[in-house]
Amino acid sequence: MKLKLIPALALVFTTTGVFAQSETYQFEAAYTNISASDGAGMTQTGNQFGGTYYLKPVSINTGAPQFEAEFLQRASNIGVAYRQSTYEDATYASTSLDVPQIGAKLYLKDVVLGLQTGAWNKDLPLKSGAPSISVNSTTTNYEIGYFVLPNTSVSYINQNSKASYSANAGVNDLTITSNGLLSRTVMPVSGGQHVAFALSYNEITRKQATTQVNTELGGSLRYYPETKMYVEVGYIQNSGDDKNNVGNKYSVGLGYAVTPRLGLTIASQRLSVADSAYAGSTTTTLSAGYRF
Repeated sequence: MKLKLIPALALVFTTTGVFAQSETYQFEAAYTNISASDGAGMTQTGNQFGGTYYLKPVSINTGAPQFEAEFLQRASNIGVAYRQSTYEDATYASTSLDVPQIGAKLYLKDVVLGLQTGAWNKDLPLKSGAPSISVNSTTTNYEIGYFVLPNTSVSYINQNSKASYSANAGVNDLTITSNGLLSRTVMPVSGGQHVAFALSYNEITRKQATTQVNTELGGSLRYYPETKMYVEVGYIQNSGDDKNNVGNKYSVGLGYAVTPRLGLTIASQRLSVADSAYAGSTTTTLSAGYRF
């Protein structure tokens, strides 16, 4: 019984601003709508509200990419979020899930330290009419990184997820551990244009009745034709034992500053599974945020 839940962690609040460089902000509020589905009957829709407090004022610099301000200015922050979503698949009847989340990122000169955690607990009703299954799920991310160049960082990221099931589920508890490297760079191109690109490697270990190990290699590129907007493409290749996830992930996204402090983003990711016995999936997010 695999519960295809959207990961609990989504503490990424995308907003933007285009005031003069002397303008600053220290708080960010964001709303995100999330929808996911696959070819096997799984659907999940959700709404997330969150806020980020920066430990120092962040300058709004019109000469730099507006969606990269935290990274470029190394702005330490604390974030909280609350997501309410509705989940259903071939096994579980439609039910609501409430996921509180908290996170922090500290920039200590050239060192980056990050922590994010989220959790939920729910009795999930079965379509068969059998007694509900109780699930307790937690996910935690740790990051430690270093700026190898002024606008380039390399980080080690560890993610641990655990789902505990009630005895009537008839399955073992599930743990998923991911260990990986992420490099991130933001740089000017010419004539006010910029690019922001990332490269990643992850080794993912899934333990339940058996142990399955997969690896992921990927990259993404944001192109800024001007500093208040970007177009993004991404690709991830997954290989290994867990055939439910082996395949290719393709993503596209757009970001635009509608007003000086209001930003909108849209992103979509498609997982194309290599084995036709398993279903691919699509996840789409729409976000709006405001900086104070």
